[in-house]
Amino acid sequence: MMMNRRDALAVLAGGTLSLADAALSAAPKKVHATTLLSRNGSGRATAYAEANKIVTVGEKTHVSWLDSVKEGFRVRIRTLDRKSGQWSKTWTVGPAHD
Repeated sequence: MMMNRRDALAVLAGGTLSLADAALSAAPKKVHATTLLSRNGSGRATAYAEANKIVTVGEKTHVSWLDSVKEGFRVRIRTLDRKSGQWSKTWTVGPAHD
């Protein structure tokens, strides 16, 4: 089954996609809900493997992505508090150039 990038990001944000059941995986074993991070996500941002886009430190998971809006590209970030299950508001890091 093929999945488009926006759907993949939504699934990854919820931690429901796991390629291996490894002890090092930060993905939760039980997922309570999925969250759509953006309806304007740019497919270009996922083309480069060199840049981490999801980082977990302690009980916080930080997710960044590139939005494509009429004003141009914007780097966005949200943080999931894994204890409470609550997402932060969306922050704009700044403009991006593609």
